Amino acid sequence: MIHRPRKKIVTRRNLFYFIQFCILVFGVSFPFWQTAEIFNIYHPLWIIVPGVIFVLFFVLAFGTFFELPEPVLKFFKKIIGYWLGGGFILFVVMVCLSSVHFFIPIPRDIIFSSGLVISTILIIYSYHHAQHIFIHSFSVESSKITKKYTFVQLSDIHIGSNGEKEVERILEKIADIRYDFVVITGDLVDEDYATYKDLKPLSRITTPIYYITGNHEYYLRHTSFKQFINKTDITDINDKKVSFGELDIYGIDEKSDAEKILTKLNVNNDRYAIGLMHEPHTPEMQKSERQGIDMMLCGHTHNGQIFPFTWMVQARYKFIKGFYTLGNMSIHVSQGTSTWGPKMRLGTSNEITIIDLIPKEKDF
Repeated sequence: MIHRPRKKIVTRRNLFYFIQFCILVFGVSFPFWQTAEIFNIYHPLWIIVPGVIFVLFFVLAFGTFFELPEPVLKFFKKIIGYWLGGGFILFVVMVCLSSVHFFIPIPRDIIFSSGLVISTILIIYSYHHAQHIFIHSFSVESSKITKKYTFVQLSDIHIGSNGEKEVERILEKIADIRYDFVVITGDLVDEDYATYKDLKPLSRITTPIYYITGNHEYYLRHTSFKQFINKTDITDINDKKVSFGELDIYGIDEKSDAEKILTKLNVNNDRYAIGLMHEPHTPEMQKSERQGIDMMLCGHTHNGQIFPFTWMVQARYKFIKGFYTLGNMSIHVSQGTSTWGPKMRLGTSNEITIIDLIPKEKDF
């Protein structure tokens, strides 16, 4: 009889997500708790019922137990998304104002009304801010190349949560930019009801597009992300290498081990090596640097999307946004070209990154 090792259920990752979920449930119930205190409605149902409704909606929207019609599924996901986003902001504001109450005796009704006003302003701002995409750029010198290369990094577009209009907005932002190729560092598609029509505008990009998976592609239940990619001009480089001029581009699948893949692909240290990896896990970064990757491009974090959720993301990832160096390797983590869930951004931004690789004179 073969004894197979039991799969570990309680991992650090699962524990992290469980704590996140518990905080979210408490967060969406907290405003109702405050309302009950203001109006002297001391009944546990004011706290329990909103939490139960939230969990029910969450299970209907993201669970795998039910097969809901597409319009109903979209409705529940929209409700949950904005409940999470708006409720999180309201929760944080109310906690901050309630903390002030311990030091300054402010009447609770003033705290409550002030919290509603401040939260409403922040929610409106975050929604408005998320409608914009910003261009960020940086350059890196290397003695491994003899001419300049310019390319675009897109990440976390989340087709499904977002639609064709979002792709059109992205194309408008890069329409006047000259670039050699485009890379997409995961989470291109995140819903089964995403369609090829949503991705079709990308066909207007005349340069190569290189793509790897993110975690959301693996959440699809009925549709393989490859069904979408195969209908487009996008080149799937998961666990593969492609060459562009003096550059080698290595794609690392979301579920792959960087060291095993890069060893198999045999990184050529005489050529400039660019790695694409969705989640910026520090151990995988270290493995990639040891294998000879010169630049690693990632996404996934959204920089927390809605502050101060940023702090929770920082507790999990060392590399959360922007440019870093690790040994001889440059790292860039995108905040995401779009949003997941609610179309809201607070303290973070949707971004498209323009990267210039510039030849550096060799020292003799």
